[in-house]
Amino acid sequence: MQPPPIEKPHTRDQRLLASAMALGKSVVEARKDFATFFELVGWSPENTAVQVQNFQRGWLHHLNSYRRVLLLAPRGHGKSEFVTLRVLWELGRDPNLRVKIVCQSDDRAKRVLTSLKKHITSNRLLRLVFPGLKRDPNGAWTDTKIDLLRPGVPRDPSIHALGVLSTVVGGRSDLLWFDDPMDYRMIILQPKTGKAAVAKTFAEWMPTLVPTGRVWVTMTPWGESDLAGVLRTRKGWALCENAVGTDADPFVPLWPARFSREYLMELRESEGA
Repeated sequence: MQPPPIEKPHTRDQRLLASAMALGKSVVEARKDFATFFELVGWSPENTAVQVQNFQRGWLHHLNSYRRVLLLAPRGHGKSEFVTLRVLWELGRDPNLRVKIVCQSDDRAKRVLTSLKKHITSNRLLRLVFPGLKRDPNGAWTDTKIDLLRPGVPRDPSIHALGVLSTVVGGRSDLLWFDDPMDYRMIILQPKTGKAAVAKTFAEWMPTLVPTGRVWVTMTPWGESDLAGVLRTRKGWALCENAVGTDADPFVPLWPARFSREYLMELRESEGA
């Protein structure tokens, strides 16, 4: 067997230089374009590179174009991961933003915030794109709120994450993100709890938003009485809804690489989903 050819130094240097130039170009573009940022900085649960899926381009359009967005998609289709990176991109571009994240429970909110903190402290590509996106050594860095470096002496945390039924402790928000604020238990098994969560959303969470602020609701719909069902009936909300299957064929996958047609058929057969 012949030994592999030895790469000449100048050829290797040219290849490395080309790679460095391509990375530099992507970094500059990522500061302006979220799709580029997502594919450069993001990672999948399997620690592989991510790509913006076709159905996610609708999410991108809505987040870019509207102040009040209702984004509905099945579980497992990357809603939280997508918007987590969008929050980081927004903060990288404007570190003065005050973000509130509202989830179904405090534990869920803590997990979302932990993911954000991990990116901020460990994601080297994020640091290349936004080198100023750093924790404030003199500010909060807890399970529920964090402070990033920003000018002035801000009163509100950069990110505050809580459960939907938690006490709203005041403060204002420039970006309010409801990430799966309701679940099956809350809507189907404990409808009074779900009703209370919807009421609290409008009575206490929404009023934290400044007049020029934005609000995003990302969730799996459970029924007419959940937050998504209520928002469908209200004016001023831009709806982006994705679903698996069509009227003619219920097994058409929305994300074939993750949920194949065969998997959807097996799921229906085994669980009646």
